Amino acid sequence: MKFVVPSKISQDFKKLVEDMKKHKLNLMELHYKDVRETEFKGIKVTSIFGNLRDYKYLLFLSEELGVDYLLFNVRKEDLRKLRRVEEEAKKHGVKIAIENNRDFRTPSDVYYALSDTDIGFVLNTSNARDYSRNIEGFIKMLRDRIVGIHLSDWYQGIGGLPYSLGESAFLDPVLEEFKKGSVVLDLDPRYSVEDVVISIDKLKQRIRKL
Repeated sequence: MKFVVPSKISQDFKKLVEDMKKHKLNLMELHYKDVRETEFKGIKVTSIFGNLRDYKYLLFLSEELGVDYLLFNVRKEDLRKLRRVEEEAKKHGVKIAIENNRDFRTPSDVYYALSDTDIGFVLNTSNARDYSRNIEGFIKMLRDRIVGIHLSDWYQGIGGLPYSLGESAFLDPVLEEFKKGSVVLDLDPRYSVEDVVISIDKLKQRIRKL
């Protein structure tokens, strides 16, 4: 499994890059607050998490950086626009995606929202636990659409936790299914690269036991 650090965990982008290099982490998900940053030397941006209103610039940036996918945070009322953006994205050779959230709580919500499109899906484990408690359902129904994982632990409605601080066993189906893939350690911004490193160590231990 490859592990990706989200830039949202730091308000100091330069220090984040330095900390990542110190810990030999070189994969990043670029958060919309950081899309104007330019110092990526030694770091591979694998995905961008952006706002739909900035889609034109984000499509250009995604193409320039060669990301695996461009993830949009969308509501139900955004779906019509998202389909138009998909047509633009195809011209740039960019894969766009959405994740499960409070508007798309269940596997069925996501499945029908994306029907008749080539839009990808990013499984957010904390949101799945919080809103539907059905991680396996997302994997079974949307396996062919999954382009990424936002992985974090969950405890009594609190998501974005480092692995092992919550009800970690609920993540086992994801770890087993995607052990050869890549995941974004989607931690709350109050955590640091050091917390990401601890999560990675504990995840590796768990994956070896599955």
